[in-house]
Amino acid sequence: MSVPAHITDGEGAGNRAVKREPQSLMTRGVFLVGLIAAAGCAARQPAQSYVAPNDQTIVASTEEAQGTTIAHTIYISNLSTVPVRVYSVSLRSCENVKQQCDSPHKLDIRVRPGGRAFIARVEPRTPDLGFSYRYGYSWREDSSSTKAMISTLAAAGVEPARVQLAAIQNSEAAQAAEVGVHDEDLDASQIEALKARIGSLRMEPDSLVIPVNGVVSLDRAHLMLIGTNGERLGRVRGLRWRMHSGVARFAPPDSIIGVKPGRTTAEFMLPPGASPADTTPLPSATLTLIVRP
Repeated sequence: MSVPAHITDGEGAGNRAVKREPQSLMTRGVFLVGLIAAAGCAARQPAQSYVAPNDQTIVASTEEAQGTTIAHTIYISNLSTVPVRVYSVSLRSCENVKQQCDSPHKLDIRVRPGGRAFIARVEPRTPDLGFSYRYGYSWREDSSSTKAMISTLAAAGVEPARVQLAAIQNSEAAQAAEVGVHDEDLDASQIEALKARIGSLRMEPDSLVIPVNGVVSLDRAHLMLIGTNGERLGRVRGLRWRMHSGVARFAPPDSIIGVKPGRTTAEFMLPPGASPADTTPLPSATLTLIVRP
C-alpha cells in the first residue's frame, strides 16, 4: 500500500517571559477497536469510531523547557486511531536560534494512537535575547499491518471489521482528494533520483488573492514536481523564484504584500543543478498574484 506523506508547519517565539505557540486544530482521539480479540466476540461488540490521521489529528505543540536558560520543546500528538511515523523536522526563518536551521533533520519516531512524542528542542543562541523560528515536520501513516488485519476479518464476515474497513477506505478517498496535503517534500537527493521522471513544474494553487496592504505567505502556494505521465512526484521547497514588481512586493522571509490593485506574476524554478535527465531546463511554474482594493 502506498503511504502518503504529510508536511506540517508551525512557528514559535520566546523570551524570558513570553512564548507563542503554533495554532492547531484539535479533535478527539478514539483508540482503535480491538478487532483481533476474537472473531466470535467481535460480532457482539460495538465498533468504535475510526479517526483518520490527518493535519487535524496529527498536531504539534511547544512547551517551555525547564532549565537555567529559556528553551522550547516541540512535541507531536497523535489524536487518530492509527499509528504514525514522524520522519523529519526542520527549523527555518530563525532569529537568535542555537540549533541548525534550513536543513531537515531526519527522524524515525513512531507515535502510537493517542500518544505523544518529543521531536525537537529549540534554544536561543544568546540567552539574554528573545528568539523566534518557524518549524515543519513530516509524517506518514504506519498502518499497513492494522489495515491488513481488519481486511482479513472483514473478508471472514466479521461485521465490525467490515464497518471499520469501509470507514478507513472512505477516509483514504477523502484525503486523496485534498490538494497538496499529502505531497512529500523532496530534498536535493530525492530530486536527483527522480530526474528521469520529471516532466514539468506546477504551482498549486495557481493564483493567490491579496488585498492592498495585505500580507500572504508563500507557504500557501506549493511548487509541485510533475512526472512525464502527469503524476505528482512531490513538493519542492528548495527553489528559486522571481516576481514582477509594482502591484506587489516581497516581504522577507517568505511573504508578499499587496501594493496596489492589479495583477502580477511570480515565476518558480528548481534549484541549480536539479534539471531533468536530458539537462534541458524546465519551464518555470507561474503563480498569478491578484491584488484587490
